[in-house]
Amino acid sequence: MMGDSRYRYTKKELYDFSPQRSFKGDAREAAFLLGGIGTGNVSIGARGELRDWEIFNSPGKGNILPYSFFAIRTQSEKGEVVT
Repeated sequence: MMGDSRYRYTKKELYDFSPQRSFKGDAREAAFLLGGIGTGNVSIGARGELRDWEIFNSPGKGNILPYSFFAIRTQSEKGEVVT
């Protein structure tokens, strides 16, 4: 399918297990957005930090809360709380 213009990558490229690309240097501007349109959102930065808090209709690009984290609380059928 190499000549087929519908596909951007060949099967060989898609299933290649060579080392992944890495980007060195300053990564202050890279972020992955979590959330959806109209729901508020938070971004995960290139170093794993939570940033760009935009909730309650308040823009927050560049807003970094250094001690923020996500936590999940679950409860078993017996009532034990697991965090």
